[in-house]
Formats: sequence, structure tokens, C-alpha cells
Amino acid sequence: MKDILDKKIIINTEEADILNNKGLAFAKLQKYAEAVKCFNEAIRINPINSNVWNNKGFVLVKLGKYTEAVKCFDDAININPKNALYWYNRGYALNKLGKYAKAIKCFDEALSINPKNSNAWNNKGFVLVKLGKYTEATKCFDEALNINPKNANAWYGKGEVLYELGEYSEAIKCKKTAKKCRPWWTRQVWEEAKCFDETIRINQKLLDD
Repeated sequence: MKDILDKKIIINTEEADILNNKGLAFAKLQKYAEAVKCFNEAIRINPINSNVWNNKGFVLVKLGKYTEAVKCFDDAININPKNALYWYNRGYALNKLGKYAKAIKCFDEALSINPKNSNAWNNKGFVLVKLGKYTEATKCFDEALNINPKNANAWYGKGEVLYELGEYSEAIKCKKTAKKCRPWWTRQVWEEAKCFDETIRINQKLLDD
């Protein structure tokens, strides 16, 4: 009898894995509603697979359903609290909800598990910018860049912070480095960057005068 039950568990686990992979395939095709259905079915079969909960949360973020996403990341973390990615994703969703203090705690938790996660440092930096904590934010962007010198988002974020701190020349350098790291960014981003450069030029001229 035990052998039969064990075999059934293995079969169910394999079925859940197939559904999870199917959900990931739908997600790559940006068919998020179909992906969620697959993840839901996988969870029904095997509710203790933390990766499926995380994958469902990730897709819900793509759908803009941040509150539901946080709940999924909570379930993933309850199953496996030592996974840095789950904490990072939870922080990302909380940031989207405007819950900045909680988001920072999640990024800190992710970094305590994996201090080499440049994206966690980067996103923590952007949250600190929203809170007006520019000096702390700069340290985060620097940490991100020490890990990955080609992190365009970190260069861009550092440029924003340096502008707020009045370090205009350095801010321009950061934005230009960001462009070198990611030249395929949308035209809108670089149009904004041009406006940013012009604003800095005007401010610098006023200071010099």
C-alpha cells in the first residue's frame, strides 16, 4: 500500500512540474492569464512547491496585481524563507504598492541571504530615492555597480541622486555611462535623459554665474 501511495505522490509531483513549466512557457509568451491557470493547477496538486508560488507571484506582478502577488511571495517564503529571490520579488511588489519601508526590509532580507545581488541593491536604492534618502541611495547604487559595473539601471539611478545632491557634472557622467551599458533602451528614456542633461547645464550655469 505504501509503495502505491509513494508512486502516486511521484506522479502528482511530476504532473505539477509539467504544469509549472507550461505556465513558465505561457509567461515567456506574455500570456499571463493562461500562465496563472497553469500555476493554480500546479499548486492544487502540490501546494508545497515554493517555486510555483513564486512564479505565480511574478506573473501577477506583470498583470499589475501587486497585492495578490505579495500573498504568493508570502506563501513561497513560508515554505522556503532562505531563498533570496522570493524576498526580492516581495520587495519589488511592495515597492509598486508604495509600501516603501516594507520593501526595504525585503531587499535587506534578500541581501542578507545573497549580498551579491546587484538588482536588490539597485532597487533598494530607488526606494530610498523615493524616501528622499539620497546619501543612502548612492551607497546602494555603488554596491550594485561594484558587483555589476554594467548595471545600467544603477548608473541611471546614481545619476538621478547626484543631480538631487547638486553634483551635476558627475550626474551627467552617470547617465552617459548608463547609455553605453544599455544603448537599446527606448527613445523615450533617452529623450528624458537629454532633458535631464539640459536641466543640469542650466543649473550649473546659474551656479557658475
